[in-house]
Amino acid sequence: MSAPNLLEEEFAAAAEDRGEDPEQALQQLMLKYVQNEDATAAELLGEDPDGPVVSIGEYNPDDARELTREAIESLVGYPDEVEIDPSDVPVDEVPREPDAKRELVLAALRHEHDRFADEDGRIHPNVIRRGDIARIARRFDLHDTDHKRREYVDKVMDRLLRNPNGEERSRAFWSVEEALEYIESVNPADDFRDSHTAYIVEKDVKAISKEILASRREDVDVDRVNAVRERWSLKSLDAAEWMVFRDFPEESA
Repeated sequence: MSAPNLLEEEFAAAAEDRGEDPEQALQQLMLKYVQNEDATAAELLGEDPDGPVVSIGEYNPDDARELTREAIESLVGYPDEVEIDPSDVPVDEVPREPDAKRELVLAALRHEHDRFADEDGRIHPNVIRRGDIARIARRFDLHDTDHKRREYVDKVMDRLLRNPNGEERSRAFWSVEEALEYIESVNPADDFRDSHTAYIVEKDVKAISKEILASRREDVDVDRVNAVRERWSLKSLDAAEWMVFRDFPEESA
């Protein structure tokens, strides 16, 4: 059994660059193949052949490549939303700048959010809990003082569309659309697990519908919001009323 000379030479050179014996590395690779185990050069040699990611634009959370501080810092001002697997961030590569740390927490939250929702069995998968942000902050040692919780939990929460319901201030949504999907998904006749949950959901619909209308983030479909409010016997809000709520929320019913 033989390999093309060029490939054999490249394999030997790559193994030697990593301090491996080429013959031994090839034997391990062939053994994995015979045992029907998927093997990559990264698994075989204990590291990714391309090295750590130095630009956030190159990052893919499925690649299992570690992120450098340089890449993480480039999240600040990056035009797209990035998902980061927290396990790809070495402890010593967490940025020093507060803005970069907040972007890192948000990016990791995007990656972990679906898993959190599945594990907790929450009312709707769109709901983001303050505790979700705290879980991520804790992964990066950004949660052990009041100052850190203000900087890397509360300020991250402020970036989301927050639920102004006094009973559930700890909940939020990524966007107006996801908040709308949540309040559209619940109905007064739903069989909630207990009366308190039903009460909280009704308060959610009232508060979140107003918060959506008050949002300056994007165009809002007022008719869609009012359709939900009417289902819960809440009065419809016209443009003038929701502008008053946006500017003076504490004075609006």
